[in-house]
Amino acid sequence: MEANQDAPGSDEPTAKKKRICKYREEFWTPEHGLQNRVLDFYEQADESADAVTDMLMKKLEEHNLNIQNVSAYAADNAAVNYGKRHSIYQNLKQQNKKIIPANCPAHIIHNAVKRASNALKIDVENIVLKSFNHFSCSAKRVASLKEMFEFVDMEYLTLLRHLPTRWLSLLPAINRLIDTWPAVQSYFLSLGSEECPRVIWNELKGNENGEQRVHSELETTLFFLQNALKIFSTAVLSLESNSLTSVEV
Repeated sequence: MEANQDAPGSDEPTAKKKRICKYREEFWTPEHGLQNRVLDFYEQADESADAVTDMLMKKLEEHNLNIQNVSAYAADNAAVNYGKRHSIYQNLKQQNKKIIPANCPAHIIHNAVKRASNALKIDVENIVLKSFNHFSCSAKRVASLKEMFEFVDMEYLTLLRHLPTRWLSLLPAINRLIDTWPAVQSYFLSLGSEECPRVIWNELKGNENGEQRVHSELETTLFFLQNALKIFSTAVLSLESNSLTSVEV
């Protein structure tokens, strides 16, 4: 049996923010094979290692589960979860010396991509975010963008939102930006340097007179990431399979 503790969301900011945590068990039976079950959702304001450990032990007791039967603890790679000196894992290990750490490999892959992308000259993630945010809060801008789609004879498609904390959202957002690029680029160029978001204009300037290069450096970078991210996204999807256990990972 493996214990998993996730934090999928939180309520609105308050004086003392509370996280909504998910407690999940993964186990194997001869009859049904590998099983995943969500046992509980709960709020917790204190996110210290000791407080979370106490809550996990409490949840085990509430469901008549024994810590000695827990084979692994799975969570993201934050220090509070897996710190060598003091962490939730170290606290659980005091209760069960055989428990093993099941760090989040998808998180590791995500961090590797994020660090590697810092070597690129263009911050594509920022451009994806700026492009979406520019239209998300203005119906007038969307209407102008739709006119640009008609002008370049393309079917209108909305840009996709990328969440920096969700590692599988960047590739679809890049794919959509590439698919709509002729219209999106024309729209931003029509705004001029004063109205266009600065980070986007810095990559587009030089094309404002209609003498566009075959492929700008921004487009080349988008195409590069479109191909490179497929490898990492496939790996993350494989790791998120319900058929994998912490030992196999």
